[in-house]
Amino acid sequence: MERITSKLTRVLVITLFSAATIATAGSLTLKASSAVLPQATTPIPPKPMCEAWEAARARNSPAAPGLEQQCHAQWAARGVAIENQYPWAAELRSQQPNDSARRGFDIGMAAAEGQTAPGPGKQRLHDALSPAEQEGYSIAVSYSLMWNRNLEKTRIAELAARGAELASADPWAAGLRNQQPDASARRGFDIGMAAAEGQTAPGPGKQKIHDSLSPDEQEGFRLAVSYSLTKNKNLERNGNAEGPGGADIVRPRRGSDSRNLRATLEHLRQGREFLEATKPGQDGHREKAIDYINNAIEELEKALTEIP
Repeated sequence: MERITSKLTRVLVITLFSAATIATAGSLTLKASSAVLPQATTPIPPKPMCEAWEAARARNSPAAPGLEQQCHAQWAARGVAIENQYPWAAELRSQQPNDSARRGFDIGMAAAEGQTAPGPGKQRLHDALSPAEQEGYSIAVSYSLMWNRNLEKTRIAELAARGAELASADPWAAGLRNQQPDASARRGFDIGMAAAEGQTAPGPGKQKIHDSLSPDEQEGFRLAVSYSLTKNKNLERNGNAEGPGGADIVRPRRGSDSRNLRATLEHLRQGREFLEATKPGQDGHREKAIDYINNAIEELEKALTEIP
């Protein structure tokens, strides 16, 4: 009976903390860079140690038990560093019934750091623990994943709001946004505008945001990111000269044929990128426009070779 009561108490604590987290995550105003649990000061356990343990275990090496202890000790230390930053984590840890469960909780906190979904790596780590450690581990992982998902939703909402502001201030972006077929694609466009703000190249952060969206949102996201990266690259190349609404321009100059042709060529290439990022239509107008642009680019490139 005491064991059942203890489990019920822990379940109640988790439920109460979960409700509080959902309410808190909905009202938090977070910067995009802090949408998951921030990094603690203790470095993440080096993968080679745990990989060495798994390799030794697969070979039935006598070194495996010692490597396992070192791997788990490093994960546990990382988990403690995370818990020290969050009262809710420390409270949940204190509810665990014994040292083994608390050690499992520490390992679980580190294993789920910054993540929003289960995975084979976390499952393998769980299966390597003792039954008592597994209990605390499962609680820590379950709660951390939920916490990070709630914060991720808040982050996406903030990106969408920021992206809508950016698009409304840029006539070209506003026009692209209005061409999106539905609200989901427009929301994805807004998120993409914010994700690529001030940036000039793709990266894993933007890809991670893209992958978290629905297929319809992803379509708008890709177009916005392509537009923003191209625009920012042109601004950087042209000394941050901007036109109305932030649209980048290169002013024509008399007597500078080479410069004017190159600027025209760059804008044609940019226009082609925008067209290629849009969904093909049944009437074929998009494809014809791309062909015309390709022909124009070809002619301009020939013209540039003729300029002394």
